[in-house]
Amino acid sequence: MSKISDQLNTIKDGNHKSDFSEDSQKILNEESSRNKPEIWWKNHSLIISVLAFLLSLATASFSALVGHRKDIHDQQTQLSAQTQLLSNLNIKYFEMIEKYRGSQMEGNIVSLITAQINTVYKNATEIALRLGTYATTAEFVTLALGAQNMGDITNAKLLYELALAAARTVNDESAALRGLGFMDLRWATSPEMRDRGASRFRQAGNLDAKYAALPDIPGVLPYLKAIAEFNWAGAISHQNCNEARVHFSNGRQFLAGAPSTPDIEQLRRASEQEAKAGIGGVLNCLPNP
Repeated sequence: MSKISDQLNTIKDGNHKSDFSEDSQKILNEESSRNKPEIWWKNHSLIISVLAFLLSLATASFSALVGHRKDIHDQQTQLSAQTQLLSNLNIKYFEMIEKYRGSQMEGNIVSLITAQINTVYKNATEIALRLGTYATTAEFVTLALGAQNMGDITNAKLLYELALAAARTVNDESAALRGLGFMDLRWATSPEMRDRGASRFRQAGNLDAKYAALPDIPGVLPYLKAIAEFNWAGAISHQNCNEARVHFSNGRQFLAGAPSTPDIEQLRRASEQEAKAGIGGVLNCLPNP
């Protein structure tokens, strides 16, 4: 019988031993055990590495958040300073007109202050647009009024939209809605714009439907309704004086029964001055007797 047959027989009989000794088999088993994937929660070095990465990620995120908030705060401070300067320059503008009216210096003084106002307005507007709703409604409205006076209608509308988005109080919302209504009506190019403008003023005059506590605050509700009507009248006096007279009369009626508060009295004085000068500055559009 051949050698191969002898080997097969010995295997069949169970008399043949493996070519691997017991020591060799033990070594192979140990190597196999070492090469098995280790359970991750028992791998301390892996856990430490992952935790270190998460900690560094959290630290980086926190640093970025702190930096972002600081940048916002710095821009808010700059915007506040710029809007205050803008208000002061506007007051100065009218003071200088009165002081130098008719003099040889009048033109130069007006040009100088106007250039300063334009520069401050542009700087403040850039900051406000970067801040978005991190700026206040009062700041947006101030800049929107400046844009109107400069004839920058596109930015004026955008600033009023941001003012409405940033509104946190009933006064904020009223001012933003009245501003948007004025823009839509004064510069209306379609019936849709006129309807939208009228809708803005109706919203501004009916905020008590949204803020249920308004009737409980003395003078606030008649003030909001009256100023909405006066502004509505001023927005349309150039195109439709008769309708403007109706809204101006409505404003007077709201003030008639209102309590005497500082805001109400200021609005009364302003409305009487407008009645003498013409509704919305239109000399031949005087209120009904």
